[in-house]
Amino acid sequence: MAGLVFAVTSLFAQDIPVGVVVAFKKGNSQELNRYLGEKVNLVIQNRSESVDRQAAQGTLAAFFSSNKVSGFNVNHEGKRDESSFIIGDRKSTRLNSS
Repeated sequence: MAGLVFAVTSLFAQDIPVGVVVAFKKGNSQELNRYLGEKVNLVIQNRSESVDRQAAQGTLAAFFSSNKVSGFNVNHEGKRDESSFIIGDRKSTRLNSS
């Protein structure tokens, strides 16, 4: 199972849009990109990086292409300062690149 943490930052902390959860379930980085701010903190498989929106979309696209989605469930939704976030289990199948 591969892990991801996703946060949305805006002027005021808001609920995570349903489209974010749908995009995770589909493994759709382009759809997720619609919800990203200019600066993005990604945590993928215990590796953290701060990147701009374009780099985040590329990183997510690479992750999704190597890890086919077989399920996604939100375990927790929270707010901190001006950010909203979700923590979930994303089940995937690692694809071989031969």
